[in-house]
Amino acid sequence: MAGRYQAYPEYKDSGVETLGAIPAHWETRQVRFLLKDGAEGIKIGPFGSALKLEDMVDDGIRVYGQENVIKKDFTLGKRRISSLKFLEMQVYQIQPLDLLITMMGTSGKCELVPQDVEQGIIDSHLLRLRVKEENILPRYFRLLIDDCHEIKSQIEVNGKGSIMHGLNSSIVKALLLPLPNKTEQANILEFIGHETAKIDNLIEKQQQLIQLLKEKTSGSD
Repeated sequence: MAGRYQAYPEYKDSGVETLGAIPAHWETRQVRFLLKDGAEGIKIGPFGSALKLEDMVDDGIRVYGQENVIKKDFTLGKRRISSLKFLEMQVYQIQPLDLLITMMGTSGKCELVPQDVEQGIIDSHLLRLRVKEENILPRYFRLLIDDCHEIKSQIEVNGKGSIMHGLNSSIVKALLLPLPNKTEQANILEFIGHETAKIDNLIEKQQQLIQLLKEKTSGSD
């Protein structure tokens, strides 16, 4: 498997200090040019005053927040709004393959909305993005925002002038991403998935070995 992935023969300066050199056939694109047009492309959650505690109900449409993105679990949380309130706030609705980014505290965490997600809206601490899939795979975008040190460095540099610690839509739209073609994006995701699975398998085997040693030690007492 490893033989299928070769080092790139030639690199060039990306022109972005935090990115450094990139493969010669890649390009760099600002996020703003990778998003769908207008509010569909990028949407900040509703102001806190638009979504009050008294709007919450026991049974209704879900409200998603930072905990869902940080813990990568869209089943967490008990906040819900009525169907009537949802009609008022449906511009904040999420769909499968939307990208959600945390804006406060643990800012810059990004997660892809799963296919089986329950209907719901985002709260004021999340930013919802929809990308032009002819240019960038949503999973590749998530990888860059959530796991790439060079992109996190851009976020830190661009966010230094902010009044309070956190992200905003202007910072996100200004980020410069290293962009190969879609086939290569898919290959990168496949390679990372394969390597991650190998690491997970090694961890699992080590844990099994530790458990066996514990059992053997306790059995010899």
